[in-house]
Amino acid sequence: MLQVKKVRVGIVVCMLLIMMLFMKTMTINLGQPFFHSITVTRFTEGLDAPARVSDDFELEGGVFGSDGLLKELSTMIHVSLIHSFSPDTEKHFREMMVDPVRNEHRIYANSPAILQLKSGEVITVMRVWLEKEIWDLTKQSPHNTFSDNYFYIQRFDRQMKPITTGRILGIATPIQWSIGDGPIEPRIFTVNDTIYLTFNTGIFTETRKTIDSTFVWDLTSNKAIMPKIYGGQPMVDNKQDGSMPRDKHWAALVKGPKLFFTYNLDPLRVIDCGIHNSSMDCTFVHKEGAESYTFKDQRDGLRGGTPFVLYKYPYYISVAHGTYFRDCRDADSRCNGRRYYTTHIILMTIEPDFKIVYVSGNIAFPEESFQIPLVRYRFIESSFFFPVGLILENADSLVLGGHINDHSSVLYRISNISSVMKQVIELDQLASDNQGPALGVFQDYTRLMAEKFSGMKFQSGQ
Repeated sequence: MLQVKKVRVGIVVCMLLIMMLFMKTMTINLGQPFFHSITVTRFTEGLDAPARVSDDFELEGGVFGSDGLLKELSTMIHVSLIHSFSPDTEKHFREMMVDPVRNEHRIYANSPAILQLKSGEVITVMRVWLEKEIWDLTKQSPHNTFSDNYFYIQRFDRQMKPITTGRILGIATPIQWSIGDGPIEPRIFTVNDTIYLTFNTGIFTETRKTIDSTFVWDLTSNKAIMPKIYGGQPMVDNKQDGSMPRDKHWAALVKGPKLFFTYNLDPLRVIDCGIHNSSMDCTFVHKEGAESYTFKDQRDGLRGGTPFVLYKYPYYISVAHGTYFRDCRDADSRCNGRRYYTTHIILMTIEPDFKIVYVSGNIAFPEESFQIPLVRYRFIESSFFFPVGLILENADSLVLGGHINDHSSVLYRISNISSVMKQVIELDQLASDNQGPALGVFQDYTRLMAEKFSGMKFQSGQ
């Protein structure tokens, strides 16, 4: 009997010691904002989410300098689907709708922006899209009409198990059209311990000009921030084809307390932005190409994706997307102009000047994970992944947040990248080249790589 009591006492003592150890590493701060309720001082690395589906793929890419392509590199990467936010997000959002005819609307979770805190916890902000295009197609209308787009915010642990119940992030955006209102394409980043969100929405300017423009949301104080670029907005000012200007896909890059955005990738243009209460003043600090450069959809396919994250100073990594338009006028006119999306790893140095040093070809994803319907099949005929969020777990592995086929929000892990990144950095430092390639080199390279990957031909806009 005495021996049993000693064993029980020993177990209790061990449990108390374990609890004391964890309490030393944790500080509980009640009454803080949604995403600051628990601060953990112990640093954790990446996510502890196992692979659901995975495969190995060859990733091609190029190292670039002022003379163009310096060297082509090839490496084997491991790509794993580690989490799907769908269909749980869509199901919960439907339950939040004040709609007695609940199954009438088609709802899709898109664009999962992701940010990992030092605690290991992950903040996600997703676009929830009510597809109104279907009503135009069927010439019908729902019993109850809602805005097209909402943001849905939720917090997860390192295993991607929910810590909080998801909720609608209330951003009051204008209603401009019968289709397409509300915020889209969230991207999340931090500056000076404050968490911000960039997004796009359609607005009228003071001069009554309609634009689809980029805005910032302060997630700490819950307020909208209006960016202003001194010297003009090239994506708006130089639009000449009569369509609505779209100033979007800005990719945040944070260096200490300073906030930059890549405004475009090719031509590479970077703005330095200072946030002051509800405004953000920006100026160009790197601007390639003529002031009159006109952006064309068919020619300028390589576009921003995730924020840039520090890889190894002064090199920052991002995953961009490409949008290309099929050229099949000589074969089947029905497919001409159909969109084709690609995904590319970008490595950029910021010293002594901003310069893109590496662009990969299209990233392949496990085919089993792509067995999802294409929502916008009238415009797109090939499955795709659209990247908006990036967590750099270590030098060899990153987690990528995005959506498949406009249908489902997921997380992929891409590993085995350190060897190619090491080669890129060594080649760039050996070249001692302070300038990037000529205008259009990256656009041509990614379009040709997309053609090689897909076996299709795309319009060049020339």
